[in-house]
Amino acid sequence: MLPTNLRIWPRAGEHMAEPTLPVIDFGAFSGGTDEVRQKTADQIDHACRESGFFYLANHGIATDIIADAFDAAAQFFALPQAEKNRIAIENSPCHRGWFALGGEALDHRAHPEGDYKEGIKIGQDLGAEPPACQSRSCVARPQSMARY
Repeated sequence: MLPTNLRIWPRAGEHMAEPTLPVIDFGAFSGGTDEVRQKTADQIDHACRESGFFYLANHGIATDIIADAFDAAAQFFALPQAEKNRIAIENSPCHRGWFALGGEALDHRAHPEGDYKEGIKIGQDLGAEPPACQSRSCVARPQSMARY
């Protein structure tokens, strides 16, 4: 059920433009020249800044690995909220962990109630005190969610 305060499109009678998803070919990146690699990096940067999303073609990741990742995500998000709360992002010193529905707002002015999604922020485990954490500006910490 959608929350009563969710605004899908605020202007009646107007139609939102059909979104486009940038497609980036990653096939030449691993064996490419510095110029090819930079061009690919620039395409990714542009897509992230302009669209927020992109489709990565020819990435070389096996379909069974992708399927396993989706299965693991489905299993995690099916857990009771109390279990997911054990790794809540609010308890993280470095912005890692799970956030509940409405727990993140990408545009606080337009959606002060938060976004209609739940999620988990993870990353490479860099140890207890990676160099970036020593300055207290870290976004890395030992993974408390390894059991998931």
